Amino acid sequence: MADFWKLLGAAVACAVMALTLRTAHRPMATAFSLAAGAVLLLSLAEPLRQAVELLRGIADYAPEGREQLTLMLKLLGVSFAAEFAAQACRDAGEDGIALRVELSAKVMLVILSAPLLRQLASMILELTA
Repeated sequence: MADFWKLLGAAVACAVMALTLRTAHRPMATAFSLAAGAVLLLSLAEPLRQAVELLRGIADYAPEGREQLTLMLKLLGVSFAAEFAAQACRDAGEDGIALRVELSAKVMLVILSAPLLRQLASMILELTA
């Protein structure tokens, strides 16, 4: 938990530094902001690994749910990656590209979740028939 607070502190410090830089040298501020975002994201590698291991441990109690767990991890991965990419685009002043990244992620999430949606629809039809 302490690492989380350190991460938040570093993020706020980076934001203040980027804001300060932006008034003096906009391109440098953009580069700094993108680099800081990447470093902050990389600092989450270990907590993400722990979260995945926790979910795998839970899935071991229900082996038939392993497929759903894999799907959930893919959906989370797409969501996190798209959010990071969109925010990086916004940091660079490219709101239009950020919106396209978010739209692409939504389409990908629908495509990835299609088998689960089909399975759910099938179960509903079985229950109502």
